[in-house]
Amino acid sequence: MAKKICVLGSNSGRNAGDAAILSSIIHNVQKVAPGTTFEVPVPRKENLTSRFDPAVVRPIPMMPWNLSLRFIGWTTMRSIARCDAALITDGIIFDVKLLNPLFNFLILLSVVVPFAKLVRTPVICFLVGIGPLETTLGKKLARLVCNACDAIWVRENDSKELLVSVGVPAERIEIFADAAFVAPPAPAKRVDTILVENGLQPGGSPLLGININSYGDKWLRHSETVDRDAFPRLLAKGMDAVVEKMDYRVVMILTQIMDVAYAHKVLSFMQHKSRVTVIGNDRYTAEEIMGVTGRLRFFAGMRLHSLILATAMNVPSIGLAYAPKVRHFMHLMNAQDSILELADFSPETFIAHIRRLESGEAQRRAAWTQRVSELKTKALEGYRRLADRYLR
Repeated sequence: MAKKICVLGSNSGRNAGDAAILSSIIHNVQKVAPGTTFEVPVPRKENLTSRFDPAVVRPIPMMPWNLSLRFIGWTTMRSIARCDAALITDGIIFDVKLLNPLFNFLILLSVVVPFAKLVRTPVICFLVGIGPLETTLGKKLARLVCNACDAIWVRENDSKELLVSVGVPAERIEIFADAAFVAPPAPAKRVDTILVENGLQPGGSPLLGININSYGDKWLRHSETVDRDAFPRLLAKGMDAVVEKMDYRVVMILTQIMDVAYAHKVLSFMQHKSRVTVIGNDRYTAEEIMGVTGRLRFFAGMRLHSLILATAMNVPSIGLAYAPKVRHFMHLMNAQDSILELADFSPETFIAHIRRLESGEAQRRAAWTQRVSELKTKALEGYRRLADRYLR
């Protein structure tokens, strides 16, 4: 008999990384457990009905008029009770704004997971990232939630170490890889169309992708070495330098709708804005953005999942490290020399990092591709484990 999964994640439709994770789950679970269907709590059902077969993916409304406060409510609880398993996905176990249930998921999971135990629905932390966890209450709730889960499968060692530090037994935690590594990109013909739509015909200058994150502005508020008001101009100068001195065409890859305004602010300071194309998830799906990144020569990203989507397409990348998770990812890729701290960003350092990628490019690309293959294998192993334990 076909199984049914409730997928708990940040599925607002505003973040291409979250969308890629959900797409990966639906695509890959159906491969290892054909016939599986999915129930996904979402604020707007159109986020799902426009992308997935309604016979396979059922949106679960979770607005106040559905007697819900996000995950906590009648609709989500019923879904968990009737499903064969519930998956906690992405990186929603953190304690930023912990007591704000309109922002924080951990406070919601501290209610939802014990309920799932009551109705005997297995809960799996599925290929998740953990953190930050910086408050006493946040650490306690993370320990409560994870210890109540039937399995804890994280995407990298840093997440495991953080959970162990808050009291989760190490032997209960297994390391796989991020689900987005094995998300399906858009078909090549669709990518060709997008490139033509945006004036990126083949045979022109090489394409350099760059992702910027409006959260970086918040990070700079705490920096003593960078003027946060001047930083957008610094980014613009960096992109101008790449165009002038290296003859790249710049493609701004935006994976979060909240970053669109910030990106256009940066673009407004450029001298060579005609050599820049903006491709974001305000116009394109996660699958389409992933396909486009596969046509880039190199990529430089701030948001973690912008880096993962580019990496999954075997594009060597530079991590613009606005947060620890970007550094952790570049270490995971054995690419510590491609970490560029925001405090160190300048046109000169940006160009130096790109030239480093160009130097011995064939060998670097081969090593990068090999590491990507290893991580994809680990992610797929997580799907096979899920099917063997919970979907037979």
